[in-house]
Amino acid sequence: MSQYQMDSVKSDRVFYRPMGWYFATREGLDMGPFPSRRSAEAEIGYYLESMKKLSKTAKKEPVIEVEQPTEETLRKAG
Repeated sequence: MSQYQMDSVKSDRVFYRPMGWYFATREGLDMGPFPSRRSAEAEIGYYLESMKKLSKTAKKEPVIEVEQPTEETLRKAG
């Protein structure tokens, strides 16, 4: 994504409420308040970088599924 596209995405997500400036996430969260539009736009950048890092980390780490014990297993252990 180009810098122009990133800036466009950022400005589309920023809005003002009486308590300050906010930005909306794809997950449906409103993040803020921030003291200025510029600081809200800067925080979008930090947020997006954090989400990218989390996504990369989640892909690298294997998911271990743990079965819940059944009543029978608990009785035998017990």
